[in-house]
Amino acid sequence: EEDNRMPEHGTENRGGLAESITRFRQIIQADPSNVQAWIGLADALREQRQTAESIHACRDALRLEPANIEAMHLLGWGLIDNGQVRDALQLINEALAIAPTDPKLRWLRAFALLLLGDYERGWADYEARWEIPGLSRTRNDFPKPQWRGEDLSNKTIYLYPEQGLGDSMQFVRYVPLLRERGPAKILLATPPELESLFLQSMPDIQQIRAGQAIPMFDYHCSLMSLPLAFGTTLQTIPANVPYLRPREELFMFWRRRLAAYPGVKVGLAWAGGPRSQQNTTRSMHLSQLRELAGLRDIRFVSLQKGDPAKQVAEVPDLDLLDWTGELKDFADTAALVSALDLVVTVCTSIAHIAGATGRPTWTMLAYAADFRWMLERTDTPWYPTMRLYRQPQPQDWPSVIEQVRRDLVGAVWRQQFER
Repeated sequence: EEDNRMPEHGTENRGGLAESITRFRQIIQADPSNVQAWIGLADALREQRQTAESIHACRDALRLEPANIEAMHLLGWGLIDNGQVRDALQLINEALAIAPTDPKLRWLRAFALLLLGDYERGWADYEARWEIPGLSRTRNDFPKPQWRGEDLSNKTIYLYPEQGLGDSMQFVRYVPLLRERGPAKILLATPPELESLFLQSMPDIQQIRAGQAIPMFDYHCSLMSLPLAFGTTLQTIPANVPYLRPREELFMFWRRRLAAYPGVKVGLAWAGGPRSQQNTTRSMHLSQLRELAGLRDIRFVSLQKGDPAKQVAEVPDLDLLDWTGELKDFADTAALVSALDLVVTVCTSIAHIAGATGRPTWTMLAYAADFRWMLERTDTPWYPTMRLYRQPQPQDWPSVIEQVRRDLVGAVWRQQFER
């Protein structure tokens, strides 16, 4: 999963943020009326996760130039980061009154509306992403029209991902609904890591691999535009799980292997992919989970891939079972996840694969969580077997981990999700 929030002013080189902040402060000291310097400072501070200071800098810029759209846009993001989503929405609407066609403002408003559960307006604004250069890595300028709910009888529709792997797993849930529309064929562009899992789960779909020519089609639609096409509201989210299924022989292999170890088997994932701009806030170091070590009748299993997987050797206290070297793709991961009793994870693709396969899942969220998790809820209408654990304040992983520890000790997972 990726949160495609944009770097605003080229300060994406985190190593140079402190230097940028110093430079902007020097410019402001020499000329306190320099609006662009205040905006540059606010942007650099936000990227360094100094949210309150960033908000102050935005407000200083707006005191000098009250209708500055750039400053209003950046302040809107800062307010969302700070949990002030309704204040952000009011500000964004004020900015849109000044610049009603600005796609960056509409994209920002989409995040606020979706966080608030206003899906009818939120999904419409979410389409503004196509108008922002560099935001999406996928084209949507096909000669055929984008599907927006038209009759599909005897038609061919081409579906494609555009963001992270977790997003693909979350929104591929709409394929069964598409089948009900009677299309002649559903084409699905599939990332290599998901090919085997999607083929197992949706054998009647024609997968299009990377580099493969796309057959003729009548309509196209991004997976993340399907909620708009179906008019999805909070009440109509298709949440029948599991809709992703591992191969039975793989599942049985992992079930037998895990049976050799006593206790409740709990999968752990503690870090997301480095491409997401939100990775520094949504991820933790495995050592922060050390508080879970030694829990009676609990055996932890690593689900972590990538560089953070190396941290297993640094935290022997958790006594993690680590077979991640044998997980070649998400079909393998789905099989292992399906054989576990519980998955505890941060907001990354593991949360989606666990939720989509219907496993009991506890997802640990940063204070400014992604729009799909909305606000304040401890459940999610997207995944009925998932509980959400939210930071009560920015960067407060200890409170989240302590609550997870208490619930593991209290066997809360058994009460809600017994197999």
